[in-house]
Amino acid sequence: MVLLILFAAQLDLIERARAAATQFATKLPNYICQQSTARYNSNGTPLNWVRQDVVSAALVYENGKEDYRDIAIDGKVQAGKKMIDIRGNTSTGEFATVLLDVLHQSTGAVFKLRSQSTIAGTLEAIYDFQVPQVRSHWSIMTSRGVVTPGYRGTLWVDIDNARVLRLEWEAVSLPADFMLQSMQSSVDYAYVELGAERFLVAKHSEAVLCYRASTLCSRNVIDWRDYHLYQSESKLIFDKDPGYN
Repeated sequence: MVLLILFAAQLDLIERARAAATQFATKLPNYICQQSTARYNSNGTPLNWVRQDVVSAALVYENGKEDYRDIAIDGKVQAGKKMIDIRGNTSTGEFATVLLDVLHQSTGAVFKLRSQSTIAGTLEAIYDFQVPQVRSHWSIMTSRGVVTPGYRGTLWVDIDNARVLRLEWEAVSLPADFMLQSMQSSVDYAYVELGAERFLVAKHSEAVLCYRASTLCSRNVIDWRDYHLYQSESKLIFDKDPGYN
């Protein structure tokens, strides 16, 4: 009986997390923030990260869609370019895309409670999960093509309000002829004030990928700051990058 109660409680928390994630994606107000991506490479064993550059952009979230503007590399504006046009490794969709995919019923993700712990005064349930390739919607794009692998990972859920505070995931079924050997990512979420309310948003993300038949790996460290409500007729000027030099 106790096991059945615990199992039901786990399922209830996942269902609540699904509802909270949907709210996260659909009820966020329009906002603008500054995104900074520090890009690193390592070529050798063990890993020895050397910073290559910093890609900055104004990220506008308007009517449920993300738009990257004023893109610059080490402060040099990339006029007329989109994030997908920037050479080297870039990524989008950290805010909600993968989180919604993991929790959506259509992915068929299997969740297994690993443990519970109190972190910074918050009681969190930690779940491991796996999404089969046939139901995955996570795409990895390279200059040689796009793959949609299966993936597995871990998520940290606030037991009190069912909000996901951290998400980690890694590819598990990359094709043998694909240029990447591995790819893993993580996103941390935190509360910010937008107007008179507090909202849970992405604050920090990291992605590491390694190439097949090579010792070359790349790492992106992404931070978001200066969240403000956004109106299409408004113009915001951000402070200079606070400390990537």
